[in-house]
Amino acid sequence: MNANRMREIRAALRTTQFDLRIKTGFSQSMISYWERGLLTPSDEQKARLASALGVRVSELFPRAK
Repeated sequence: MNANRMREIRAALRTTQFDLRIKTGFSQSMISYWERGLLTPSDEQKARLASALGVRVSELFPRAK
């Protein structure tokens, strides 16, 4: 997982971690852990994050090659 990708997309959309917390119901600290690569979201969590940001899961979490 490219941890910075979520932060990049969120910043490009001018969405804060707080905004994302409201849209997804995930805690702000959990979002921060994901963005820093300390934890990896489950497939269901990835889908909710992508939906909240208006992107495909594959855009938010590209597979490593």
